[in-house]
This record gives sequence, structure tokens and C-alpha cells, in this order.
Amino acid sequence: MACHDNGYVRQCAVEGLATIATAESLGVLTMRLDDWVGVVRQRAFDAWSGLLLPEHVDVVVEALPLIWRIQTHQRIDGDHLWKPLCDLLSTPEGHSALLAGLAGNRMTVGRAALRAILKLDHRPDGWLSLALRSADASIQFQAARALVARADPDALARHLDTLFEARLSRNRHLALDVCASFFPDRLEEFWRKGLLDRSPGLRRRCQEGLVLQMDIDPVPLYRACLEEDLRASQRASALLGLAETSDVHDRPIFEAFVEAPTMRVRAAAVVGLGRLAQDGDAVVFLDFLRDPSARVVRAAESVLPRLPWTSRQLAEAFGKTESAAGRLAMVRLAFRLSAWDRTLFLMDALGDPDPRVRASASGALQHVVFNPRGWGAGRPTPEQRRDLEARLRSRARSLGQGVEQRLRFLLRTTGS
Repeated sequence: MACHDNGYVRQCAVEGLATIATAESLGVLTMRLDDWVGVVRQRAFDAWSGLLLPEHVDVVVEALPLIWRIQTHQRIDGDHLWKPLCDLLSTPEGHSALLAGLAGNRMTVGRAALRAILKLDHRPDGWLSLALRSADASIQFQAARALVARADPDALARHLDTLFEARLSRNRHLALDVCASFFPDRLEEFWRKGLLDRSPGLRRRCQEGLVLQMDIDPVPLYRACLEEDLRASQRASALLGLAETSDVHDRPIFEAFVEAPTMRVRAAAVVGLGRLAQDGDAVVFLDFLRDPSARVVRAAESVLPRLPWTSRQLAEAFGKTESAAGRLAMVRLAFRLSAWDRTLFLMDALGDPDPRVRASASGALQHVVFNPRGWGAGRPTPEQRRDLEARLRSRARSLGQGVEQRLRFLLRTTGS
């Protein structure tokens, strides 16, 4: 009845709930704090504040996301709402419930609990370490900002390592800023750690810090790291860092990892080889498109537009590639070919067993033959004409009537 359309009915229901001191009634009253009828809203607040008891604190913490949203609607004064809530959350039971909400799996409850903690005058012990280790990037960042705002050297020293290990790269950058301002003697330590960071921006910052302020070349450090027994993520970061700072002499190092069992390491090795790629390496990178990992395929695909290769090489690689991700990448790369060669390649790709490859090839072929800017491809060579006519006879059904008619028209109008 507390959700009835009639305001008088809701008011009676709210007044009745005021006499029932249960967690369920507290949850319903929280919803009615945002009622559009002022009398109902006031009755709900009076009843709600009377039920803010230590035994109901878990329900209150679960309802914090709703309470913060209610404040934004401005139907009820935020300070008026916060005072009884603050009294409850400042108790030992409130501290325990807030820490449980912060450590829980519900993202909205964790963020709302952190917001409540930051508003309290006396915060629960251990909240900062818990928030900095949270899996939620937003909670991590808000906790980091609160830590830096305190400017307490002891607290910063205690949590600096945790801050640098945060999942959010903004927090790791913040840790470097804190280190530079308060603990400059530890900068080299953190720059060396940052060489293996997964963020390109932070890796570059650490590389520049070592080179410009310490006169330390990061390339030997990366080479030494790759000889150690690292986790796959660290090995991949070391390869990417070496790719960002090395020269052609490190090519054998990347070649040694292109067949690593972990896709992340293989992709990083392909990126490194891509930085050192030369004109004759196109076949090598076309072979990388055969990798079953889409990450490795994307790394190789990003390099191939810079290298010279022919339609015959692309067609041969397409026929050998078992990876659907690799064949999809080749369909995208076909736009590097001339219009007639592209058309021939895409007509062959229409016979691919994977529906995603067929759909991509069909869309690309329609874009080619129905180009709104006109065909403009000139005359096909005798060999191209012969191959096109053969494919039109064998693949007419898969082409679709509109594409087939358009291609025949283009063959007629471009002459013999």
C-alpha cells in the first residue's frame, strides 16, 4: 500500500510502517523519502529516522545508493537527511557495515559506502587500504584522491606501494606524483617498476624519467628482464617497452617470442617486430594472421598497411589461414588492393565457411561495385577479365542478382 497511486493511502501506509521496527519496513520507508507529496515525504522521514537502529544498519548501507539519488532530486534537504544517518553510521556497527559494503561485490553499494565514509568525521579503521585494493576503479581513484588530499607523509608512505599497484593507471600516475613531491629518493625504484607497466603512457613516463634525470638507458634493463622468469603480463610489457626504445639489433629477441604459448606475449612480440619491419617482411606478417588469437591478428594487421604486398600473396595467405579472425583481417586489408583485384579477392571470400567472414566480404564487395563516387577503376587486364567472368559463372548465386548485374555492366562498359 506504500506504493499506491493515492497519496492518502500512502500516508496511512507510512504511518503504519512507523510502528513496525523491521528491516523490510525501513527499506519501504527509504523509497517514500522521495515521495512527490510533501506530507507523505515528511511522515516517511519521521518514521525512517526513528527506525535507524544499530540492528538495521546493514539494510541502511544497502539502501545508500538510493539515499544519495534521493538527495539529488532535492525534494528533501540533504543535510536534514544526513544528520540521523551520520549518527547511525558513526557507531561501531555502522563502521563494520560500511566496511562490509565497501568490500562487497555490489559496485553501487561499494561506491555509496565510500561516499558515506568520506563524509564522516570519524572514519572506520582500515577503510583506506580496503578502498585502494578494491576491484572497482572508481573506488580506487576516490580513495587515492582522499589520500593525497590529506598530505600526511606517514599515510602516504604507508600506502604508496599499494597506490602504485592500483588497477587504474590514473592512480599509478598519481603515485609517481606523490613520490616526486614527498619521496624523491624512491623515484628511481618506481621508475624501474614502471618499465613493466601495462599502460603505454606510464611506461613512457618512467623511460623518460630514467633517461633524463638518472641518465639510465632502459634498453639493457628490458633485455635483462626478458631473461628472467616473469609472468606473461610482465613479459608482454617488457617486450612492448623494448619495442618502444630499441633498434634493429633487438629483432632476434622479438623473433624468439612470436611462438610463445601466451597470446599476450605473442602479440607484444609481433608489435616489436612491426616497429622494425622492412619492405620484405610482408609475407612474415601475413603468416602472423594465421594465429588463432585475435589480439595477435590485430597486431599484425596494424603493421601490414605500411608494407608492400600483392593480391596474389593475400589470396595465398587467405587460403592457408584457419583462423577466422585472420581471414576477417584480410578482408579488411583488401581495401589496399586495386578495384579489380579487390573485387576478385572478395568474390573468393564469399565462399568462406565462417558466416562473419562471408558477411564482411559481401558488405565490402557491395561497397566496391556500388561506390557512389563512381567506379573509376579503368579497364581490367585480360587475365582479370578472364578470372572475373569465370567467377561470375561459378559464384552467381552467392553474389546476389544486384551485384552480378552490376559487375557484368562494368565489364561491358570498360571494354575489352
